[in-house]
Amino acid sequence: MDKNEIKHAFGATPQSFRDQVNHTIDALEDKPMKKRYKLTTLLAAALAVALAGTAAVAAFNSQIRQMYQNTENGLANDAVLPGIQTLHETYEGKAVRCTMQEALYDGEGGTYALSWELVNLTGEETLYVVCDALTFDGERGDTRSEYHVSEFFLPQGTTVATTMGELPDNSASHCELSLSILRATGPYAQDGDGFIPLDDRYYSALSEGSRYSDLLVEHANFEIADRFKLSFDMDREALGSTAKYLTGDSDFKLDGCELNVTFGEITATKAHIVVEYISDTEIIDGGKGIGPYYDIDFALPNGDIWWTGNSGGTLGDPEQLPDGHWRSVYDWEAVELFAQPDALDMTLTTYATEDGVLDLDSPVAHEKVTLRFQ
Repeated sequence: MDKNEIKHAFGATPQSFRDQVNHTIDALEDKPMKKRYKLTTLLAAALAVALAGTAAVAAFNSQIRQMYQNTENGLANDAVLPGIQTLHETYEGKAVRCTMQEALYDGEGGTYALSWELVNLTGEETLYVVCDALTFDGERGDTRSEYHVSEFFLPQGTTVATTMGELPDNSASHCELSLSILRATGPYAQDGDGFIPLDDRYYSALSEGSRYSDLLVEHANFEIADRFKLSFDMDREALGSTAKYLTGDSDFKLDGCELNVTFGEITATKAHIVVEYISDTEIIDGGKGIGPYYDIDFALPNGDIWWTGNSGGTLGDPEQLPDGHWRSVYDWEAVELFAQPDALDMTLTTYATEDGVLDLDSPVAHEKVTLRFQ
């Protein structure tokens, strides 16, 4: 069996598989004839090892892909797959080994996703992980969803971290991850979210730029076990253009109001929709932290949940127009999509009033309207 026969026997195979088999054949072909009676046995063993490696690769489920799929309803956003980039940057110190795994860069949506793994090299269970910064050409990205990224005690073995968020306005693709690994040297307090609180007087220092990890060392029972940075370039071109824009109807008249969609875009990773809500009557505002008493939802036509994480809210206070109507602007976005739909049902919910008083126990769902994207 020669190299061509291997190719025909197994069809399209990964390069690593072909390299491993060809290396074995080359080595065997250089041996004296009296040793070549072992060819079949040795080659079969090589094939078994190589196939096992291929099966492991096939079984590997991208950490980033998992971030864009919903295990409850089976939705998986395959639009992100072309953009998933494999990384290999590694740091190994006395306490941990950190290896970057994957990256995803969506320039159209202005989002990123990353995964890396941390290996506890000490066997200790008192290592506290703090992400000091995640920057793009020196500017911080906005983290919107994360798992085992910061402020947790590192268990023994391997821990995978994943995060996604929004890129800074500089459109940079050179990324730097800065982590501090602290070791507890005495008693400490920890809240339910894994955060180790400091005295109130130290929180102002955080807002002034002091690193939380430094404050723990200075004012709590912690020491630095490891501190490092990993730098890498994200592939801006891998994902390509995926944006779908609102097409068709954008202005809808409902009972006592109008919805005018002024912007609609859905990329592989992010949905952003802006809607003007025009009401015949005054829009009641609950004030700071609450906003106007209405809501707008965007759902798949079949009702499946297609996004998670942060969504949207109102921009500014309601204002009265010259014609006496009232206007409020609703800005909605999501950065963790389980699908990139061509159509969405948009539903406005307001609240009934009785004797001029808003009844929050009586929501009124208006007729659904359909938005289309291409």
